[in-house]
Amino acid sequence: MPDWNLECEIKIRTLEALKENLDKEIDELINIAKKVQQEHLEVIEVQQNLNDIEKGPLTISEFAKKAKVSYGAIYERVRTGVIKAKRDGRITRIPYSEYENYMQRI
Repeated sequence: MPDWNLECEIKIRTLEALKENLDKEIDELINIAKKVQQEHLEVIEVQQNLNDIEKGPLTISEFAKKAKVSYGAIYERVRTGVIKAKRDGRITRIPYSEYENYMQRI
């Protein structure tokens, strides 16, 4: 009569080893998926930055709308600023502090 307990024990250990290997492979796949997702997010961010760069300087009105400040507040500080913006087809300068506030809100 065969020893059923021994055979069952061997099969149980084999299945446990297979389960451990499967768990390791699943963990590796999860890590790979996380890396791919992170790289995808970085690619999207770079694409967005490129799209923003290609659009060119904002008008003062556009900048004011995005920065959620009044047109007058920006216009008063244009002369002392260092950030370029388009106004009536001309390039003017936007105050750096307003630009920083705008960039922090994005």
